[in-house]
Amino acid sequence: MKLFSKKSVLISAFFGGPLAVSILFWKNFKNFEDQRNAQKILYLGSAITIVLFLTLVNLPDEILGKTPHILIPLITVVLSKFLFDKFFKSKIQENTKQRKITYYSDWLAFLIGLICSILLLTLIFIFTFLFPLSEAEKFYEEKMNVFIENESKSLLFYSKMSNTSDFYLVRELDEVSIPAWEENIKLVKEIQLQEDLPSHLRKKTEHLLEYSELRYELFQFFKKDILSFRNENIFIIDSLHNEIDKKLDKINSLW
Repeated sequence: MKLFSKKSVLISAFFGGPLAVSILFWKNFKNFEDQRNAQKILYLGSAITIVLFLTLVNLPDEILGKTPHILIPLITVVLSKFLFDKFFKSKIQENTKQRKITYYSDWLAFLIGLICSILLLTLIFIFTFLFPLSEAEKFYEEKMNVFIENESKSLLFYSKMSNTSDFYLVRELDEVSIPAWEENIKLVKEIQLQEDLPSHLRKKTEHLLEYSELRYELFQFFKKDILSFRNENIFIIDSLHNEIDKKLDKINSLW
């Protein structure tokens, strides 16, 4: 009996994703004469690949940019290891006593993974070429890149609060944080002026505008609090943080 080893499965998982793993699992099930699971795993791998494909082509650039590229391969490897142990570990141990088991080359597993990866990337390229972004969507992506950059710069304020003097904190607020959110409010309003903006993006901009206004208000209260030397706005600041967290949860649910 010839099988793909766990090492081969993990190699294919890393380079080829769920589709490559399902092909190797399918072959192992076939060699164990388990037709039912062979078909199920092939359907499952194909379905996961389709979902992954649709997710990648529809996910906004700002989210893709924040997602580590190694994340999907690592998740696939971990799940593949778990499934291999669940389905094949005991079977291999039992059959080793009855008959000789040999293994396919790891290079074959790598090749299958590479082919599956190239296939997925080709589909993404074709889909992107056939269904390009509209001018409004391109405008949205362009402005959101600036939005995210402003957001990142403004939030550096928090890392400086514990080791920076009040004078420099106020300066940071005046020169960086507050202007960043003034610009973000302006950017979102510019996006909303696009007449052919898709409805799902228009809905997102509504929440992004509210989020931006909350951030702007929050940094204004930070400035007042620092200048007053009395922490008299601490409850308002806490309340704004809570509202921001809720708004972020809502925005993230829309991505």
